[in-house]
Amino acid sequence: VDIAGSDEVQLRAPFFLAAAIGALGWSFAWMVLLFQFSVGVFWYRRTSNPDNSVQKLKTENRKRRMKHRHVPVLGAEDAEVDFVTSKEGYEWIAWLRLSKICATSLQAADVTGSSDPYAVLQLFDPEGHVVQKAETEAVEKNLEPKWEKGMKIKIPRQAIEQEGWRLAVLVYDFDESGKDELLGQVDIDLRDLAEGPASEDGGKAHADTLHGETKGDLSPRGGISFQMHFDRLDVGSAEDG
Repeated sequence: VDIAGSDEVQLRAPFFLAAAIGALGWSFAWMVLLFQFSVGVFWYRRTSNPDNSVQKLKTENRKRRMKHRHVPVLGAEDAEVDFVTSKEGYEWIAWLRLSKICATSLQAADVTGSSDPYAVLQLFDPEGHVVQKAETEAVEKNLEPKWEKGMKIKIPRQAIEQEGWRLAVLVYDFDESGKDELLGQVDIDLRDLAEGPASEDGGKAHADTLHGETKGDLSPRGGISFQMHFDRLDVGSAEDG
């Protein structure tokens, strides 16, 4: 038995173990230093820019996309068609304006527990085609939105005198990467527009509960309220706008 050789191996074993531990220690130390360096660079970039232009640019781009978004048409098979139409042959008799629009207790459509809601005013003919459409801007991360700017569309005589026309206010959640989700909608009785008492500023108050895509959907969707202004057009001004 080579006693001298076995003693040499036993003496070298602690050295190799210590070397391995030392190498692991140095590797861990370098990893910590690299992490601290990365955090320092990131923090320096943020704090050295008081205006935080990168984040500001991202916010501005998001707001721009929210303003110039695609608005889906309820019930339309081709949702990629973004349009505002006014067919020929209609006798335009009035402007319908909605002001002081606000919603309450909207559903949270985003994973963050909030929504980016905007409202759409649509006039449908008896065949279900959108004849007029207007919309508000989206309000970011808000389940109780108030829209400062109102909406305005033209109303033809046919919509008041004929059956089958439908006027609806729809609230959508703006989705930056996908299809906007319907949060709720409410129908307005067209025959009610030019009748009934008006408020002091000439508008007619309207408040209602939002429902789903069909009236049979009775799940709670929040509420919406606004002022309706029915401004009759002169014959000469009916072609304006």
